[in-house]
Amino acid sequence: MEYYIDDFPRKHGCVCGSKSNMAFKDISTNYSGQSIMIKNVPIYKCDNGHIKLSRITRVKIRELLKYAWENDLTIVYYGEYKYKI
Repeated sequence: MEYYIDDFPRKHGCVCGSKSNMAFKDISTNYSGQSIMIKNVPIYKCDNGHIKLSRITRVKIRELLKYAWENDLTIVYYGEYKYKI
C-alpha cells in the first residue's frame, strides 16, 4: 500500500477532545549516538499544544533515522515521499 501526504486527513481528534490540525515541524533526535534532524515532518497539533504523529509517520521516521545513520548524515528531509508498508 502506498501513502502520500495528501492521503493524511487535514484534521484529527486530539486526546484532550479538541481538533488537531496538520502542520509540519523539524524534529531533532539522537540515534545510536548521532544527532539527526528530520525536516518537514507532518504532525497533528491542537490549540492546547498537544502534538501527535501518525503511525505511518513514525514508521517513516525510523526508516529515515536508520538511513541517515548508515550514511553519516545529520539532516534528512521528510519532504515528498512514497513508500510501501
